[in-house]
Formats: sequence, C-alpha cells, structure tokens
Amino acid sequence: MEQLIEKIKLADDLYSVDLRRGGLALAADQEKLLSFQKMESLVTKAGVATHRRILYDMEAKDTYLVEPSRIILPATVKLLEFPHEQFIASTGRPLPQLIALDLVDFMAEGVYGAREIPRQKIFGNEFFVDTMKMELRQVNNQKNTISFEDLSMNQHKIFFDYNLQYKNVPKPADAFSPHNTTAWLPLLRDMDPVVWNRIQKSQVEIDQMLNSTVPLHAHKPRHMDASSPRQHRPGGSH
Repeated sequence: MEQLIEKIKLADDLYSVDLRRGGLALAADQEKLLSFQKMESLVTKAGVATHRRILYDMEAKDTYLVEPSRIILPATVKLLEFPHEQFIASTGRPLPQLIALDLVDFMAEGVYGAREIPRQKIFGNEFFVDTMKMELRQVNNQKNTISFEDLSMNQHKIFFDYNLQYKNVPKPADAFSPHNTTAWLPLLRDMDPVVWNRIQKSQVEIDQMLNSTVPLHAHKPRHMDASSPRQHRPGGSH
C-alpha cells in the first residue's frame, strides 16, 4: 500500500514513517522509534482522529516531559503536529479536505514538515496558542485553558482580563480582585497564520478541525472579527 508521507521532519530532525512498527524512526538511527501510541491524538466531534501531536525535545530526540515548576519551555522543545497515521497510508479513498490542505502547505520535496503549535508568554508564564482547539493552554498545566470566547480584539492586538493568581480569566466572584489585570497578545493571524487563514478563507469542514462539539462559527465571537473590532475599556494596563 502506497504511503502518502514517507518522511516527516520534527523541527530539524528527519524521521521515516514506519507504519509496521507504529511510529517514527529517526533517519540517523532507525532503532530509535517514537511510538504513535505515546503521542496525543487530535479528535473531531465525530470521533475521528485527524492528527498526532508530540511535545518534542530536539536535544534528546524524544518526548519531553514537562515539570510542573517549569513555566517556560526550553527553546529546543516544540509542540509539533502532523497527520494521523490512518491518513498516511493511501487507501484510495478521498482524503478529508483538512489533510489534503496539510499536504499542500507542509509537504516539500517528499518531506512533511510538522507544524509547530506556537506559544506566547502571559505575565511570565507560557501558553500554547492552540488555534485548532480555539484555546490558550498553560504549558505546565494542560488543564488550565483560556477559551478564545474570552478574548477581545482591536485592530492591532488581542486583549483579555487576566487574574495573576490563577493564571486565567477572572471568575465572577473575583471581578474586582486586585490581582486582575489586562493581558495582551499579537493577533492570531500573526501568531498562527496558516491555520488562521484557513479559518478565515477556506471552505474546510470546520468540525473536522476542532476537538469540539460546536462548529467554529459558534466559537468565533463578533469581537474576534477584524471587521468589527471592539475597543478595550479604559483602565487596562499593557
């Protein structure tokens, strides 16, 4: 059976796709295998796994385990994404449009370059900017997420209320807490341009893209639309 992807680049490291052994084999050392089963799956609301993700350590050539005390990841650690192995082997069936677009955007000279999920610092703590899941996610506490629903935007920046104690938007009971401030981020089109452009312009079936029970148009609040920016209230600190 023909493979659509035979080689995948994780950051600067080249791997061969080994479907027989169920993982990625380091090109420079075929005995070193990164098992698919130890990677995260990105799953649609219909229960279809579309992508694999790995928090990759470029120095160890292995999965990176985040210590709870590490609020910023090393520059040599990257969260990388590539199509799920069920789409790597050609079955003759049409590919989901999302995967077909991936092959156009990330394949070059027979090698698939795994997409990096970007991250940004928010008051000293790093968060993954996960456009596919429509959330910000704290790197050392994966359960701490900030929904894109809670973000506002003007023509130049994203901004939102942020509680410095629990590193999230303030709870209603803490609306007047002295620990509340305003956090600022670049626009999504600047942080994650490939995925954002798809969301804005393509006709992709959005429910294939999200690990969600709600289509993207229901996730995208009016104030996230660049054509109708909502100005931030007075008193916010940059």
